[in-house]
Amino acid sequence: MIDKLGSRPQPKVEKQDSPRPLPQPTSKPQTADKPQLSKNVALASHQGASSFEVRSFKEGPTPSPGPTPTPTPSATPTLPPTASSTPAPTQAGGPPVPTPQPGPTPTPPPPPSPEEQAASQVSSAQASLDTAREGVKEADEVLKGQLARLGPALTDAQKQEYIKAYHEEHKDVYEAEAQAATELRTALEDPALAQNTEALKEGYTALAESSEAQAALDWASRSYTQPGSPLHQDAALAEIAGKAAATASTDIIAQAGTPQEGVALLREKLAPFMEGKEVAGSIQELKEAFDIAEEAANGNYDRLASLAEDWSGQSDLMKSIAVIGVAAGVASATNAFREGNYAEAIGALAETGQNGLELLAGVTKSLAQSGKLVEMLGSHAAKAERLAGLASRFAPALGAAAASASLYQHATEDDKNAGTWLAMGGDLLSIAGSVLEATPLAPVGGIINAAGTVLTAVGDLVSGIINRGERQQEEKDLMAAANEALARQGLPTIPQDVIDAVSSQDSRADRLQALGLTPEQVQQVIHDYPDVISYGGYFESLTDTARAADVSPENFNRFLDALSEEFGDTPNAMSVLNEVQNSHKLQGSTPSEVDQAMREYIEAVMPEVADFR
Repeated sequence: MIDKLGSRPQPKVEKQDSPRPLPQPTSKPQTADKPQLSKNVALASHQGASSFEVRSFKEGPTPSPGPTPTPTPSATPTLPPTASSTPAPTQAGGPPVPTPQPGPTPTPPPPPSPEEQAASQVSSAQASLDTAREGVKEADEVLKGQLARLGPALTDAQKQEYIKAYHEEHKDVYEAEAQAATELRTALEDPALAQNTEALKEGYTALAESSEAQAALDWASRSYTQPGSPLHQDAALAEIAGKAAATASTDIIAQAGTPQEGVALLREKLAPFMEGKEVAGSIQELKEAFDIAEEAANGNYDRLASLAEDWSGQSDLMKSIAVIGVAAGVASATNAFREGNYAEAIGALAETGQNGLELLAGVTKSLAQSGKLVEMLGSHAAKAERLAGLASRFAPALGAAAASASLYQHATEDDKNAGTWLAMGGDLLSIAGSVLEATPLAPVGGIINAAGTVLTAVGDLVSGIINRGERQQEEKDLMAAANEALARQGLPTIPQDVIDAVSSQDSRADRLQALGLTPEQVQQVIHDYPDVISYGGYFESLTDTARAADVSPENFNRFLDALSEEFGDTPNAMSVLNEVQNSHKLQGSTPSEVDQAMREYIEAVMPEVADFR
């Protein structure tokens, strides 16, 4: 029965001294306990029982915890000793990650020794010299291209002033090479290098072909003869001395009072190598070569050509003596009689083919280096004047040799490599340091001079290095600068019409030079016919016809006058000649057949051509 409050009547509980333990609940399914649990909860709530009591009422008293069993410890693993007591970090779920610890501090390398420092300086200076030489080579290529175009219309004096103006314009390039050579010489003189023979030999080999070649020659001679030196009697020094003597020969001869004194000084410097048992080549041949050089210094050039014999098989020492002989001949050609003989000797030397041309190239390289040295030193006026004399005499002699018919015959039939040396002359040679070059049109390979430099083609092969417009303006500016210098000396200047004509991109003044016209005659042609040399292939047909008809250089202007009268004007005459020439070429005629046809044609339409031979 439920009372008004909805509670069941509670049974009467007798008071006891201590509570009886409640019966333990039996394990029953949860669903079976729910009604009884609800009743117990309701009853407890009504009586104000706590939640703990409710739980106790249902579950009985919480058993007291017994003693926690202590696990038997296993053997503790032994860990490797750590370098630090810092606890290692851990990763979740993984073993501790060891902290990287710094290793032992490395021992710094010892500082370089004085010898190593000195060798490093030499290596750096040599690299600078190589870089500077590349700059000079590029500048010289541009200059050669300009001179090949302008040279035929400029006198020797005009060309020399043009080249000096060019070197002044690009002074920084040429000064860099001279400065680099001086720095290399200074680095090589460090006493710490005394025992580093390889660094010394490598460095002085580079110096031997520079404006400091005399220093290389002196060092090689001194080291070779010094007892106790690590390089005493070292045969490699003979090669260095040979290259250095060839490079410095014209400079040494120019400094000497006479050509004979210059040759004697060079013989003294090379004497130790001519007596050493380790030197390659016959000692007798070396002495014979110096005898020829002494003869040339005295004005006897009869045996100069023999210096080029078996050139490729000769030692550097022998080649250097040959260069000395030719250079001595230049210095001794002090009057018209000797200049004529020397020109013939150079012609005979050139006719020996590539060997002779390489020998001539060695001389021009020496002149070039000497010229640069004079220019850099500046104040050595007397020395510069002597060197100017060498260059001015050498250039016409080469020009005479190049123009010889026998050289042309030899070049075109026997040695294709030499064929294009016809235009060398003095066009690319001056005190300021220009370099005489060849034009190897046939793809047989470059001509190599005594120093191993490949001679590149004369011609406008490098005109593309700079913009054409800039090139033409530079040429005009340099010719104007040359004219200022010429005027100060009271020498003939370059006419303005010549400047305008030869600086044209299509200028072919070289075609007139090939016919044998002097620069003065070329200038006269340009003055009378300002545009004629700029007609490209048409002008070539005109000059081919003149050559086929044997028109002499002196009568070339008369030949042009007659053509203009016969065909109405010169451009029309060139057009007709070009058409006739091409018609024969298209028929498959050989070059000689085309020449014969042009000769017959011009003789038929203009019989007076016979008067121009």
